[in-house]
Amino acid sequence: MAHISYVLAFLLSVLFLLLLCLAQEDRRLNIPRCPRFSCGFLGNIGFPFSNRTHQECGLLVVDNCTEPVPSIQLGKQRQWFNIKGISQDNTLELKDKNSEEEFHNCSRKSLKNLTLPISPFLSFNVPDKLAGFQCPLNYTPPKNFNHLCNNSQNSYILYWGPFNVFPRPPNCSRINLQVNKTETSIEYSYLYTGSFSVEVNVTDECYDCFSAGGQCKTDSNGNFNCSVTGRTNFSGNGKLRLKLGIGVGNTLL
Repeated sequence: MAHISYVLAFLLSVLFLLLLCLAQEDRRLNIPRCPRFSCGFLGNIGFPFSNRTHQECGLLVVDNCTEPVPSIQLGKQRQWFNIKGISQDNTLELKDKNSEEEFHNCSRKSLKNLTLPISPFLSFNVPDKLAGFQCPLNYTPPKNFNHLCNNSQNSYILYWGPFNVFPRPPNCSRINLQVNKTETSIEYSYLYTGSFSVEVNVTDECYDCFSAGGQCKTDSNGNFNCSVTGRTNFSGNGKLRLKLGIGVGNTLL
């Protein structure tokens, strides 16, 4: 009987902790001072997203919610990208507004450099899901490759198939995505911005800070602190808790 009592006590404790975590998550996602807002086909979204009207309500500003396709500015050059959708694992699919016109003219401008600022409470990752190749002129791409364009010397193609069976087309050279990361930024070179993904990681501490009515900041030493009504509430480096595909908002740029 004593053994059964211990098991029941353990199960009740686990259930209590689970309900407590769910209640905390609900509190984080439903904050009265910053209600969720409607943004086109993205639906109702909230922190860490915000709109232009209430930029203080998030880290990541989504714009043009009343237009057919919402958009966002990314990186130090504040390039505009259309938001194509958000997947179930919270990765945002983006597309350069000018990519179709550029590739129609066979410009390589859509293979761009994109520098994203990072901080103790927010970081980024661009999954390398696409592979670009420079091929001979008038090249006919094989299966799972899309032809982009020709210029006077070369053809450019993209691979869209599964990466576990990644082929290399004959007589073509790979256009490699390059990544250079520092303490304050991460730079992606030769990124095909005609279609790409951005994952954004937000720490537990930043969510707790916002729920308490504060703002996530970085102090003079580069460490995280939570500013609540002009004072520092708590600080430190928290565990990354959520992936969100989106660009950087006003607090980092």
